[in-house]
Amino acid sequence: MLLKEIYDTEMQMMDRYRRNYAYTNNTNSYGREASMDYVLRFWNEEKVNLFKLLGNKLMHSESVSFEAPKAKLVEDMHGMVWNHAFADIVRRAIDNTEYLDWDVRHSFRCLFDCDFLVDNKYQGESAKMTFNGKTIQLQNGAKPLRILAKIAAALGEEALFEDFRLKHSQILNIKELHGELVLSIHPLDYMTMSDNASGWSSCMSWEETGCYRRGTVEMMNSPYAVVAYLKADKDMYMGNDLYWNNKKWRTLCLATENFITSVKAYPYKSDALSTKAVEILARLAKANLGWDLDEKVIKYDACDDICITEGEETLRYTFGFETDAMYNDFDSGVTSHIILAKGLAPKHYWLNYSGVGNCMCCGNIEDFGDGDYDSDCEGILVCDVCSPCTRCDRCCHSVYDDSSLMEVDGEWICENCYENETAESVDDEEVHFHENMTQVYLAPSVPVNMDSTYNWNYIWLYNTDIDTLDRFTTSCTLHSVVRGWREMKYILMSEMTDEAAEHYQVDYEKGFIDYYERASLNSDQSWERWKAKRDGREWLTNKPDNWDEIAFNAREAARDFFYPEDEEE
Repeated sequence: MLLKEIYDTEMQMMDRYRRNYAYTNNTNSYGREASMDYVLRFWNEEKVNLFKLLGNKLMHSESVSFEAPKAKLVEDMHGMVWNHAFADIVRRAIDNTEYLDWDVRHSFRCLFDCDFLVDNKYQGESAKMTFNGKTIQLQNGAKPLRILAKIAAALGEEALFEDFRLKHSQILNIKELHGELVLSIHPLDYMTMSDNASGWSSCMSWEETGCYRRGTVEMMNSPYAVVAYLKADKDMYMGNDLYWNNKKWRTLCLATENFITSVKAYPYKSDALSTKAVEILARLAKANLGWDLDEKVIKYDACDDICITEGEETLRYTFGFETDAMYNDFDSGVTSHIILAKGLAPKHYWLNYSGVGNCMCCGNIEDFGDGDYDSDCEGILVCDVCSPCTRCDRCCHSVYDDSSLMEVDGEWICENCYENETAESVDDEEVHFHENMTQVYLAPSVPVNMDSTYNWNYIWLYNTDIDTLDRFTTSCTLHSVVRGWREMKYILMSEMTDEAAEHYQVDYEKGFIDYYERASLNSDQSWERWKAKRDGREWLTNKPDNWDEIAFNAREAARDFFYPEDEEE
């Protein structure tokens, strides 16, 4: 029924698109491709009701005007700041200043924070800094452009700053936006949900092999999901002199007889556009399907209840949303917009809004992850038969070159799992999974300073029997301390053996042990105090004039210890 609504050129675009981007290896399975009619058979069946809702059309569009959301202004500001020479010059001037406290450096770099620039208000820590001999004070609540003007004068970059100021003003002066809002159930709009020529993307991108792109197929075959997007003036090139609608902004909407709701918007949140999309769908549903929906749009967090007061009675509604391979944006605390049916009973409403995620080559729904349709393969558009592969035993990731699989503790795993879930044990010099080993930290002293434990150096031990521990600690035991929800094992510097010192990459001289015991107290004076002890001098009780340089050196020394680098050969 619906297939006849798709033009031949559109079928050609979809066929070309799947051949170009559906496969995850370099070998396309030409000869196994089913016709697009067969691949779209689930869409053809499941979208009938939404087709009627849109007035027996695959798309409905309306001209809209809306206030520019702050997120859009921040996005535009980011593009301007990132590419402007003035911002680059000031940031380099900040970064190249020697002996500058990190907090001060961070505060002045935050003058280019796009949220602050859009609000025209710096909201950070107060600080002061000298540029070419001119000291500039930065106060919380200051206007970033005023501070940047002073910096520009000190650096002699007034002309570049003036261009920066004008571009900043141009962005903020765009108060109202206009465009064409499209509501679509066209298959190509699901395939290109996150592919466009507008410079944004998401985990559902086909072109970028998004890790959740199989969700686009489930949305295409869902009886509830409608794509709503703001159409760009210039279309997206699809090859062979063919073009498709280019999406500047996009969200999904779910339409049921009980409610119509928006999901998460990309690349920025727009309450105005999400509200408009839900309102249009509700109006069409009432006119074309006879759904009796309220006119009020409620802004809500899917994790919270919706409470409506009617007289002395409070009506409480809760919603639970679920997906299969599709990334469920409701789980991320997204703010949505919903219209409820009139007289809807106050209770919990649950909805799995995924449709079938069939193979984009042969069209079948089997053979995803060793025949298990529910396996963890959210980024795969083509089944194992059409694109033969081996799967990682840990994450089910498809591996098309068996030589890239590695065996660890009896499991064959991919490179990503190898990099993130394994390490080499120093006791047997073999690679093991993290959960099969003990992470042993090096503590400077007792009692353990909880504020500095995250800076500890550590090694991995596969065996923790007495014979093994005897190689690394004279006490033949591991100490432990609870930090948050973790029990952390450690050995003391005073108890570590020469072999342990080698693995921890520390200087085992007693003087350095004493220094790092003091450094664990988080005192910037430790460096100078240790040098005074080494040289037989008394530590100065008053801070010297070059205290900033001394403190800087102390932090650098501590960083070199806690994050040691391999020596160059």
